[in-house]
Amino acid sequence: MVRRNVTRLLALAALAAVAAAALVVVLGSGSGGRGGGAAGESKRGRAAGSAPAASATSSAAPEVRPRPDWRPYSGPVPIFRYHAVGEFEPGERFPELFVEPDDFERQLDWLEAHGYEAVGLQAVEQAWFKGGSLPRRPVVLSFDGVRGELASTVAPALRRRGWPGVLVLDAEARLGHRDVVEGLLAAGWEVEAEGADVAGARRTLETELGAPVANFSYPQGVSAEATTAAVEAAGYEGATVVGPGFATSTDRYEMPRITVFGLSRVDGFAEAMRSRGEGVGA
Repeated sequence: MVRRNVTRLLALAALAAVAAAALVVVLGSGSGGRGGGAAGESKRGRAAGSAPAASATSSAAPEVRPRPDWRPYSGPVPIFRYHAVGEFEPGERFPELFVEPDDFERQLDWLEAHGYEAVGLQAVEQAWFKGGSLPRRPVVLSFDGVRGELASTVAPALRRRGWPGVLVLDAEARLGHRDVVEGLLAAGWEVEAEGADVAGARRTLETELGAPVANFSYPQGVSAEATTAAVEAAGYEGATVVGPGFATSTDRYEMPRITVFGLSRVDGFAEAMRSRGEGVGA
């Protein structure tokens, strides 16, 4: 039994180390966004320069009220994805995606100490495309689904700093913990839709929550390239996809969302940010 446990822990540590190393390399390799050849650049340029189609069935995204010290900003923005913050239970399929609460708190401390401030995706989009403003070093913190730790750990940690989060909800899954979701919305959080039916996901969540849903998250395994037209037609302001790199205005409908792995700890998180920090609000 001991030997099996040790073997399993070593395997998980190796997996997380490889993922963290890959993250650092990718974040340090450019000026935000990703490559992709002429075809990719053409598509991103079109998305960046055009407004999303109007949606007859959805509410318009509300204007974000900037703080007095915010300024016009058009640069790259890191968007981090937390799958879960908390201790993983036996039987979890992806224990490497569970970030311990103490590590999460230390990551927020590091961001705050280095001048970063968390904002929502709508604030980023308004700065990029509508003349809005952002803090000197903006960052977006997104969370997959509603878990118990959102209310007990994540929300209080962000509230102490006056920061919002982005909650990614699968519109096709049962919407539980409604009180938690409503509390997050009241605290300034945003909801990002996920689902196989792009337009239907937005309608479902807006109807369920009575709040606007301005962005879409591509489920893992779904081709963003094939879905972008549907996302634009549904009237979303933008969309995110799980992957490395910092989001830029030319990636409006394919903004990368960087996964935070549990075994990266605060050191790996900090190294990833430092490797690209000069491109964000420098």
